[in-house]
Amino acid sequence: MRTRRAILEAAAVVFEERGYGAAKLTDIVTLAHVTKGALYFHFDSKEDLAQAVIDAQVSMHAPFTRRSSRHRSSSTSAWSSRTASGTTC
Repeated sequence: MRTRRAILEAAAVVFEERGYGAAKLTDIVTLAHVTKGALYFHFDSKEDLAQAVIDAQVSMHAPFTRRSSRHRSSSTSAWSSRTASGTTC
């Protein structure tokens, strides 16, 4: 899993710095210190790698998102109640 994680972290950096279109797998494997073979062992394509980066970032933030959405729901309800009654801040 260390290799996969290293590839995901390097890909996130390269995609952020260069954008998906300009990102090269060579740059990603160089930054990750792995071979192209290792990259292709874990990911079928650049698109597959990009989706895995997105999935990893979403799952990393999921606990915060769930907590925030609960908080947001109650504050949204309070806002809805105030705006429905004509009372706003």
